[in-house]
Amino acid sequence: MESIDELLRHNIQIPTLSQFQSIVLAIETSEEIPSSDYVRRVFRALGEREILKNIYSNSSKYGFWPYGPTDLLALWQKSKDSH
Repeated sequence: MESIDELLRHNIQIPTLSQFQSIVLAIETSEEIPSSDYVRRVFRALGEREILKNIYSNSSKYGFWPYGPTDLLALWQKSKDSH
């Protein structure tokens, strides 16, 4: 999570939106356990850059990720609307 934040914060080149269509994004936090607000802000930044809607996710294929891009966008929108 923190590494993604640093990449976005410092405008370091990340994959293009079309490249994200073939990426399975796995995110974990550090042992420092960031606050839920911090995690929400990072996901909001991913949503604002339209990255979340371009991530490939198929829980039936991989069996470990319950959320697809549409689910993540809904979660992002819900958090955005609540603030």
